[in-house]
Amino acid sequence: AGPLLPLSLRAAASGRPVPRANEPDGGHTAFSWLTAGLTVTASPRGRLLQGLHALDVHNDWILFNERTAQEMLTKTLDAYASSETADLYLRQMEGTQDAQKEVLDMLLDFLPQRYPSNFSVAGRAADGAFPPDAVVCVRIGDSRMEFRIGDYSDFPLKLASLLVQEDLVIMQNGRLVAGSVLCSFSRFGESRFGQDLKELHAKVAQFQNDLERPVLRIFETLKFENPLWRTNWNISWSDEIMVNPRRYPMKKGQMGADEQDAIMRELRQRIQEVGIANATFMKTEYQTCRRLRRNDDCVLFTIRTLIDPMTMLADLPRAARQLAMNVRILEPVEFCHYIGLSDDYIRHSLLEHADGIAVHAK
Repeated sequence: AGPLLPLSLRAAASGRPVPRANEPDGGHTAFSWLTAGLTVTASPRGRLLQGLHALDVHNDWILFNERTAQEMLTKTLDAYASSETADLYLRQMEGTQDAQKEVLDMLLDFLPQRYPSNFSVAGRAADGAFPPDAVVCVRIGDSRMEFRIGDYSDFPLKLASLLVQEDLVIMQNGRLVAGSVLCSFSRFGESRFGQDLKELHAKVAQFQNDLERPVLRIFETLKFENPLWRTNWNISWSDEIMVNPRRYPMKKGQMGADEQDAIMRELRQRIQEVGIANATFMKTEYQTCRRLRRNDDCVLFTIRTLIDPMTMLADLPRAARQLAMNVRILEPVEFCHYIGLSDDYIRHSLLEHADGIAVHAK
């Protein structure tokens, strides 16, 4: 038997509207899905939830923000500037180029339709194909860049990653075989490339007991015509969009108890000096999952990372209420440690801040 469909996927099948964060183009923030009440991390008993929803693929697949696109493109080009640094963020297995080209074609079909002011393709074939001589034009503000498709024939995902602000990961038969990962998860090029889903989530608290079987089942049975999306959230101590150790200082490599205690004291001191809202940031990942049509043993996973100052929460009482609910559900379970909220002082400071704002929610 196949997996039970997420409620929103059943709604889509019946023609009813599916849940989405109704934001204007470029308006999504790390708090958007909390505000919409769509981010629920665990059940009332603390069991982690997949949080899957049907994806409106025509509108919500790729989130383009013109205000931040140029900065992200610059960071991506810098990361790819040398083979040594590129290997940390961009990898492919031989034999995956056709799947990569299918992903690129999907983007080249979607982006000019969804964001016509920013993307166009010259030289598209009459049958809709994107030949090597076709040129992609990207306009961001006053800047204009052109990319010839054929220049990336040996690594199509590299061009795809230059067009979007999402990390792109191709899973083939459940194993990571090609990807561009700059913002979401760490150690991609060093240790995670080539891993399967179990290995990728080996250090995620509660994953094996709560999520492993349903996640594997989704990846096995996902259909091209039923793409999905989900979000997760975390508290970050840095607003840098690229993966960096300052984001989660308490998770830094191999640490002894004394070093761990020293870091936690420093973080508490930071809160005492400037308050939780000025000391931390909300990090959210908007993730989509699509089966490829031509290379149907592959699934494309996109991850858009958004990081915003916790001070924004002051004007978002519904997000504050949803955040407080999530923290309280996670308080007694192992996953609370994984997201960096095991420390009583830090967790209670966040709850006090969110509760003070949530009282104004309608």
